[in-house]
Amino acid sequence: MIQGFGSIFRYNEELYVFLAATDEIIYAAKILDPEKIRRINELDNIRASRPYASRSDGNKLFWYVILTTEDFQNHAAHLANTDQDASREHFFDWIGKSLNESDIVNLRQEILKAGSPAPGGLREII
Repeated sequence: MIQGFGSIFRYNEELYVFLAATDEIIYAAKILDPEKIRRINELDNIRASRPYASRSDGNKLFWYVILTTEDFQNHAAHLANTDQDASREHFFDWIGKSLNESDIVNLRQEILKAGSPAPGGLREII
């Protein structure tokens, strides 16, 4: 049973934020713990120190939103590789939690902003 934008589910022992779905594709952001975000930020800082680097260059590794939802504070919704085969939905464990309104708004804005690496299909349905 598909939930709404911002609903949290578990798949293969990892947590994800549901974004949208078509008959063929489910779009979801993987929730990363603070340690993984720290490591990504270290790489981003190295990259940002280069004169030709830009955080908005469409590199999916650096495409995430830090979450403020109570159970996920200091975690991040990582938006790389959001599109997955819809048949996997049968293996999702919906945990009965959703992101707060602020996180939902921030995720939508990040996906829809100019220059984001969001798949076209995701942009169209959210």
